[in-house]
This record gives sequence, C-alpha cells and structure tokens, in this order.
Amino acid sequence: MRFTDENIRKLFGHEAAEDDNEDNFFNSYVKGQAYEKLKSSLPLYVVVGHKGTGKSALLKILEKEEKEANNLPIFIRQEDIFDQTEKDLNKMIKMWQEGLSKIVFNKLLESLFDLGKSAENGSFKNWMSKFSKLMFNLFGKKFTDIKKYDNDISYRDFLKLFKNTLFTEKKVTVFIDDLDRGWSNQEHEIKNISALLNALRTITREIPNIKFRIALRSSVYFAVRTSDESTDKIENSIVWLKWNNHEILAMLAKRIIFFKNKISLDEKRLLKLSQYELAKNFKGVFEMQFKGEGHWNNAPIHRVVLSLIRQRPRDLVKLCSLAAQEAFNNGHQKILTGDFQNVFQRYSQERLTDTVNEYNSELRELQKVLLEMKPDARNSKVQFQYTPQDLSIKMKKVIEHVGKMRFSNGELVTERKLAAFLYKINFFTARKDTKDKEIVRYYYDENKYAFNEDIDNGFNVEVHPAYRWALQPQDIFGVYKSIELIG
Repeated sequence: MRFTDENIRKLFGHEAAEDDNEDNFFNSYVKGQAYEKLKSSLPLYVVVGHKGTGKSALLKILEKEEKEANNLPIFIRQEDIFDQTEKDLNKMIKMWQEGLSKIVFNKLLESLFDLGKSAENGSFKNWMSKFSKLMFNLFGKKFTDIKKYDNDISYRDFLKLFKNTLFTEKKVTVFIDDLDRGWSNQEHEIKNISALLNALRTITREIPNIKFRIALRSSVYFAVRTSDESTDKIENSIVWLKWNNHEILAMLAKRIIFFKNKISLDEKRLLKLSQYELAKNFKGVFEMQFKGEGHWNNAPIHRVVLSLIRQRPRDLVKLCSLAAQEAFNNGHQKILTGDFQNVFQRYSQERLTDTVNEYNSELRELQKVLLEMKPDARNSKVQFQYTPQDLSIKMKKVIEHVGKMRFSNGELVTERKLAAFLYKINFFTARKDTKDKEIVRYYYDENKYAFNEDIDNGFNVEVHPAYRWALQPQDIFGVYKSIELIG
C-alpha cells in the first residue's frame, strides 16, 4: 500500500483522537471499563488519566451516543468557562454553582433551538411544547423569546428547571473537558478545580435529572487531591482511564480491519483473541517479524511496538505514523524494520519532551533531571535498570548536578522523593524478577505502592524504553540490548 498522509491518518488516526475523521474514529474506538462506568446512570464521574490516554476521545464517544439516544448532551470546554476571581473556597464553590447554571442553561437553549429547526420527530415536538410551557411558567417568556436574550438564570431557578419530570424523558449529560489547558499548578488554579468538583457534588445531589462527566489530567487531579482534604468525598466518582497492551493492540487491529474492509468489529470479540491472532490483521501493513538485534531479533512486530509505548493510545499513533512516513519516503509498500529503526530516536525525543511539558509545572527542573538519567559510562552494569542501592546513588548524583530543587508545593526534593516522582510520572516502571525467571512490571497507575518513597517493597525500577534513545543517542543500536520485549 502507499503510505500517503491520508492513508496514514485513516490507518492509525489523529494524535488527538477527538480531531480524527469521525467515521474512522467511531468505527475503530475500543470501549473499556472506563466507558462502562461513565455510561452508567450515576450522576457524577471524573475521568482521570495521563496525556494521550484518550480522555477527550471517550467523552466524544459518550456525547455521540447520547445524541443517538435522543437525549441532550451538553459539551463545555475551557473557553466557555468564566474567569474565577474569588479567593475564598466556599465563595468559589457558590460562584461555580451560579456560573455553571448559566452556562448549562444557555448551552441547552442553543441545542434545543438547533434541534427544533431540523426536527421532524413528533415526540420531540410534543416534548418541546411542554418545555416551552415550562419556560413560560418559570420566566414568563416563551422559549423562542428566551433564546433571543443573554439569560442570567439563577441557581435556584436552575434547580427548579431540572427537577421537572421533563428531564426524565430527555436526559441531560454535561461533559466538561480541557480545563487543564495551560495548567501551571498555581495555588489558585488548584483551588479553582477543587471548588468546581465541590460544586458538581452539590448540584448532582440536589438535581436527580442531570449528569456530569468531567475529564482531568492525572497531574491536575494529584495536585487537587493532595491539597484539599474535602476531595476525599469524590473518590468514589473518580474513574482512572487506563489501557493495557492487549486493549491497545485490539484498537490497532480494529482500525486496520476497518481501513481494509470497512467492517467495524465489536471490540468484545477482538479482546477475546490472543495477541498473535490480533497481529495477523497487520499483514500487508507491517513486516511481521522485526529483523533487529539482541532481544529484538526476529521478534513479532507487535511485541516491538508494545514494548515502546507507555500504555497510551497516542504513543501507538505517533510511533506507527512516524514509521509509515519513513516507509513512504523510502518507497516501501509496507513498514519495514529499517523504517522503525530510523524513527526510534525521534519518537523517543518527543516522548521525553511530552513528559517535560506535562509535568514541569510540578518540578521546574524536570528536563534537566531527565537528561541526567543518561547511563553512567563508568558503570557498564547499571544502564537503565536500578536496584534500590544503585538508584540511591543515581538520584544523589542527579541532585548534585542539577542543584537544590523544590517541588511546586514547596517540598524539598530528596533522593527518595525524586525517585518516587519519576515513578509517578511513568518515567520509571517498577520491576521484579521472579525465581521462575518471569518479569513482573508495574506502572504507577497499576500499583502505587510497588515503588514508594517510604517503604522498600522489593522492586527495582527501570527507565521506560520509550525514553532510552533520547538518553543514549551516541549508541542507538546499543539500546536494543537493554530492552527486553514485552507483550
């Protein structure tokens, strides 16, 4: 096949899944556990995940399905939100209640006005007639007149409106996304998100006929959770958006199958297949065996790809797209080993940059810290894997070279705290080699206590393979020897 930009986009998608072609996106999305929870009737869920895990994509799927069910989804982004100037937390919560009332109400009116113009459904016209009467009873104006004004609805009237049984017939789900755009981890930003979460708790407690689904980046959630004790009350409403490698491989298979045959297979069917069976669908797109060195020699191509992504769909899109562009430049009809090898360093550098951009609001010197994690040429035994003793030595050296550091919350950066932070941001993964010669690995999201600053649980750590070419650019092929493939 020809790896034109158009075909690459169809095959692997857009890095920001919500910006992808809708037909390709909706027919290749794999619904996991987070989807099932957010789909439920419970009033409030906050979906939390690292950048690139697909929070916005998940909200987009849910919004589409609400429309198809003839309900009333409302989407709120950062640009729709008012500027919060208050500093007292309780007053900020009340401002959010009042502000969200106005935003949701006006978004609802816009949605109904657009639906009303194209409506041919008799039941919808009947519902709109009852809604218009409700508007007149509450505000003394018809719906068509209300739409003409900037409506300054109060929180009290907002409660009256949504308590009406009309909204048991057509359910309203409010999706809130992109609140962390431009996040700098300042105290006021943290307090503002905390106030929003508290306001949503109050609203959903008082109104049974409205649901809220909000997306937050994990670094934002950690900042809020550790600074405001009241957020323990929303812990049951937190949904972690996590992917395992099998789910990501199924997503790639589903995407390629749809590209080749225009057939959208049910993900439940795909998830039951083995990785070997899923990988059969890659024939004609990838060279099936990787002709590399060390652990990589003659390895199935899907194991190579899965070893280099950080359990984030965006990583998969980026790596495969870069390799496909290289294949096009080389005139190849499928993506070969050499095409991947030529882009590994660029892919690695971009993942390092992503991590710095995502977390430097928590540690200003993060880029310097990560670059100091290059292997020590004087100690060939310690490359990218560290025992607790080796790690202590390495962290001490990093702090000596970078200088005295503090996290954004004012805490002094110590050896143990720095190591725990690098585990939290998935630069490190925890690793234990068993007596049966098996390797147990954990990401922070999978096991927060596998590696902890206070307790030694018997795990070593290793630098995730996605970063290793960026840290050892002078020995590109030597990196292969340091990476044991995973599936």
